Amino acid sequence: MKWTLQIDEQSSELIVDAERLGQRLRQLHELAQHDPFFAVVNAPDGSTLAIGLGRELSALSYTAPGGWPAKHVISSEAGEQLLSYKFLGHFSEMPASYAAPLAAAVGAAIEFFKTGKLSDQLHWEDD
Repeated sequence: MKWTLQIDEQSSELIVDAERLGQRLRQLHELAQHDPFFAVVNAPDGSTLAIGLGRELSALSYTAPGGWPAKHVISSEAGEQLLSYKFLGHFSEMPASYAAPLAAAVGAAIEFFKTGKLSDQLHWEDD
């Protein structure tokens, strides 16, 4: 299995390098401004990192191979509001405290692609 970026239920793209992943996530963020959604970075081992795009803050959610442990980013920068996104065609809400600024979220996705690990630049909490 290879690294892929899943955009919706029918669309996934091969990830060939970290620079292109960052460019593609920023491009998708711009396209999602009026209809925010999650894109999912799928690792060869079955782990995933979902990144919310199209909002001022980007929610991040990690799932290990087999579904556990699951983690989300935790941030003190955000308020108490809920962020809504489409997740593979379904409506989903997450607390804004589960989100980070776009640059940090894209950086976390790139680090996940490069290392297969979560960024230590962000704080992660078990679901």
